[in-house]
Order: sequence, then C-alpha cells, then structure tokens
Amino acid sequence: MSKQAEQICEILRSEPNGLPAREVARLLGASNESINSRLSKLAAYGLLKKIPGRTGSNVHRCAIYSVLETTS
Repeated sequence: MSKQAEQICEILRSEPNGLPAREVARLLGASNESINSRLSKLAAYGLLKKIPGRTGSNVHRCAIYSVLETTS
C-alpha cells in the first residue's frame, strides 16, 4: 500500500462516521481530485466503505468514506 493510501486509512480510522473526500483532501493538503480518485480505488479494492451521505443540512449529497473493519 502506498504511503498516501496508508495516511488516508489512518485518517479514516480516527473518524468512526467517516469523512467526505474533500475533508480527507484538506487534512492531507492534497487536491480534491487526486484524493477522490484514490478513495474510489481503495473502495473498489475493498479497503474502504463508500456510502452516500450529506455533511450537513441543506448540503449537496456526497460520498462518505470509512475504513472497513477487518477481523483477525
């Protein structure tokens, strides 16, 4: 896993309700486009959960990402 992917997972592990891509990008100091693409790939690989959501009332819909729980 790349360093950026590890950083993304670390951020999302600390947020039990998940975060939208733009918030992950802000926390990493990266562009929304690059983080959105990376999050979509991580979700496709089965490492993240992607659900539709909103970040507040009267706010446009967005995807909320969270880390999938793994069993050991």
